[in-house]
Amino acid sequence: MDRITSLMVAALLVAGPVQAQVPGMPTGWRAITDAAARHEPGQLEPNAGEAYRFVNMAPGWHITTGPGTLLFNPAVAATGRFRLETELFFFPDPTDQPLGLFVGGAGLDGPLAGVQWFGLLIKRDGTAGVVHNHGTEHHPMVPYAKADSLPPHPGDGTPRVVLAIDVEADSVRFFVNRGRVAAMPRADLRLDGPFGFRVGQGLNLHVVRLDYTTKLAPARGQ
Repeated sequence: MDRITSLMVAALLVAGPVQAQVPGMPTGWRAITDAAARHEPGQLEPNAGEAYRFVNMAPGWHITTGPGTLLFNPAVAATGRFRLETELFFFPDPTDQPLGLFVGGAGLDGPLAGVQWFGLLIKRDGTAGVVHNHGTEHHPMVPYAKADSLPPHPGDGTPRVVLAIDVEADSVRFFVNRGRVAAMPRADLRLDGPFGFRVGQGLNLHVVRLDYTTKLAPARGQ
């Protein structure tokens, strides 16, 4: 049987070393932001400028960004064969910035220039892509393209989106609303390590869940 650990994960990434616990943020979470920003646990409007919000709000968390933000819990790391899945709701009037899941976090306790991760990201126009981030540079591994499983955000309402990254010993697959949008060999990809959310500039969303599943049963062909 697979062992499933359900994690409601968010963290504040700052342009520099990982900060100590920030008051008002979920316990254990950290963040790295693309520019200097303060955490504001009170209500924030969309496009929050130099402030951001990441708070417990059952079920799950609520996130409002100023600068783009990487959110993670450094005490929890994925390894081996695993699956990450999150369910979230876009709030009205989102920006065109991407958001999604990241895996393989590295250098998260040092300068921004050394931070690395791989991410499945989506945009309000109904496109999805896979990127490798190194410092402030985002290198497309799978360019953004229209995903049949992801309707464009209409501007109003709160559309529901489910994202998943499925990691096997030899491959990694990426899903949006259960539809596969990309797949690639795992060779030479450093996917073990901390994981969490990448939320672009000026976005407002609610995350219902983040599930980390460790695969214990033998894979096909073993």
